[in-house]
Amino acid sequence: MKIAILAPIVESVPPKMYGGTELVVYNLVEGLKALGHEVTLFASGDSKVSAKLIPVTKKSVRMAEKIKWPMDFYIYQTLAAEKSLNYILASDFDIVHSHIDYYGLHMSRHLKMPFLATFHGRLDLMFMKEYYSLFNGTSGYISISKNQKLALPDLNWVGTVYNGIDLDLYPYNANPKGNYLLYFSRINDSKGPVEAIKVAKKLGKKLIMASKVDPADEDYYKKIIKPLLSGKDVDYVGEVMHEDKVKLFQDAYAYLFPIKWPEPFGLTMVESLSCGTPVLAFREGSVPEIVKDGYCGYVSSNVDEMSKHVGEIDKIDRENCRKRASLFSKERMVKSYVEVYEKSLVLK
Repeated sequence: MKIAILAPIVESVPPKMYGGTELVVYNLVEGLKALGHEVTLFASGDSKVSAKLIPVTKKSVRMAEKIKWPMDFYIYQTLAAEKSLNYILASDFDIVHSHIDYYGLHMSRHLKMPFLATFHGRLDLMFMKEYYSLFNGTSGYISISKNQKLALPDLNWVGTVYNGIDLDLYPYNANPKGNYLLYFSRINDSKGPVEAIKVAKKLGKKLIMASKVDPADEDYYKKIIKPLLSGKDVDYVGEVMHEDKVKLFQDAYAYLFPIKWPEPFGLTMVESLSCGTPVLAFREGSVPEIVKDGYCGYVSSNVDEMSKHVGEIDKIDRENCRKRASLFSKERMVKSYVEVYEKSLVLK
């Protein structure tokens, strides 16, 4: 198949540091290419893939100078979508697969080939039901968890495909050297950084926070999080490269994921499980689909429950964590997407 993949331009593909969606897109592109498909990626010019790359911006937006967030991103992503559309109209792709949310949906009305859209964010915002349903007749929607579909059940869903990682890049470690808790999400209230800190302080355990702070969250970080970083309990190390990330996961006692929003997937949970580290997460969004309670971690509802589960981590067999992660491999993800592509071509 000749497949066009549209990636967000906020990060490069693959991302240099933080960037879950871009990592998923990278794994998909490389996996499709390995199966012999002809893949063209529309992404930022600093992306590096083995497939054909059409640069729709010179650099990823976060690496651009003098960016005014978030308005400049909206404009750049809209322009990138238009550049992609013009190229696709002059080409003969079999499938167009978008990962750029609502920015790409209008393309579906101009194309003869199937247009598929995978959503990587929340779908419970007010405008989405009205806007996304406008393209039900021309777009096929793909969710990244069963829970994600619940907010918009009447969309033209054509499949659910869980995100996948390259398990070889997250080696299993049976003997962690650290006794710390780990927080790896963005610094944003919905991701629960305050709750993670509360768990650590409640138990007197060290918490390492390897986190990205988006421009939109800088005030939250300065006013809410930074004052909590005093003392020896919390070590904020900022963003880290892949090798350091893997080391942190491998040696952690447990990974904390105290989210407070309908997380559609949560790739870091799988990264942690792959390394053999149990996941402690709040019962939101896709969490129960990824973390099998009592098998590879624990699912809780509040800080007190999560704190209690920290004391029960030794009951979890780290091999179970690795086994659970195998359900979310890049190979499974790519195979599932190919099945959706083939089904869409038949229906078209």
